[in-house]
Amino acid sequence: MELLSREFYSIQSWLLPELEEELGELTKKQCEFVRAVELLDPIRFIDKFNWIGIGRKPSDRLSLVKAFIAKPIFQYTQTSILIDNIKSSPVLRRLCGWETSREVPSESTFSRAFSSFAKSEFPQLIYKSFF
Repeated sequence: MELLSREFYSIQSWLLPELEEELGELTKKQCEFVRAVELLDPIRFIDKFNWIGIGRKPSDRLSLVKAFIAKPIFQYTQTSILIDNIKSSPVLRRLCGWETSREVPSESTFSRAFSSFAKSEFPQLIYKSFF
């Protein structure tokens, strides 16, 4: 619990101010999203989703994982709503890892990635590591 408290303090004291300096003032939900992504550290889970050289190279999985985390935090009930909000919000888009709206993948790419995450029990791995 002490480690979690230290991590939370460091996010509050330096990460959020740095992001706000770069992106502008963050909303309460955007701050919650940043905290969740930093505490979960999703990069340690995505190695199983890397491209293995067969078929078309997949979109950046880390950005898609962050979008996967954003969906429940922002309470988007449909992936299409999530995508629309990522495309229309420069702050959310950059927090997920895409610089421009053109970089945001199609809904079918999101659906395939989210399906892959669910089949691999990725949500359960995140939950177990966090709780």
